[in-house]
Amino acid sequence: CWYYLRYLDPNNDVEAWAKEKEQYWMPVDLYIGGKEHAVLHLLYARFWHKVLFDRGYVSTTEPFKKLFHQGLITAFSYEDPETKFLVPMDEVEEYEEGKYRHTKTQKELRQTTAKMSKSLKNVVNPDDVIEEHGADALRLYEMFMGPLEASKPWNTRAVDGVTRFLNRSYRLYVEGEGLRSNLSDKNAANDKDLEKALHRCIKKVTEDLESMSFNTAIAAMMIFVNEGTSNADKL
Repeated sequence: CWYYLRYLDPNNDVEAWAKEKEQYWMPVDLYIGGKEHAVLHLLYARFWHKVLFDRGYVSTTEPFKKLFHQGLITAFSYEDPETKFLVPMDEVEEYEEGKYRHTKTQKELRQTTAKMSKSLKNVVNPDDVIEEHGADALRLYEMFMGPLEASKPWNTRAVDGVTRFLNRSYRLYVEGEGLRSNLSDKNAANDKDLEKALHRCIKKVTEDLESMSFNTAIAAMMIFVNEGTSNADKL
């Protein structure tokens, strides 16, 4: 329950933490966790922190300054429209685009979303995504899925779009930089437009990072890469 305090001084073999380090680092600026943490770790951490404060071991009455509840990442699931029972993924087939049926009963199924679970066999292994797309694409897609506080369904196919964005960004940086550095007078206006677009992007990303709106920050970067690629094509 007090692991965050041990992180302040993990190599101390004399005491749990040095008093001066606790006074310097505490309280924690931001606690991010799912709603289930409100009745699990967060509750116990606050309780024991207040006990430690009463005993004089910590200098703050609260362990965390701010709490943010992240949304649950769900997965596509399939249910029988009549019974509302969910069918395991290995018993579902897509017989036409966007149409699904139960392989055992041949009944039509409706696509929905549900919490990832082993019983439904709809769990996504991040190692598989990393092997195919890379860790950067996985991280970026998780932030781009939607607002941090909202529950949202995982769609592995959508990772392809993020991968393409990363590749375009790389090509623009590696190939486009040399093109922009050799701008002629007739292309000065295009370069000025690109500079304005860059500053709009920086302003948007800065504001969104402060509010933890990572999905719209990434969208702003995607817009800029589109403008930058279009500008580079004119050179």
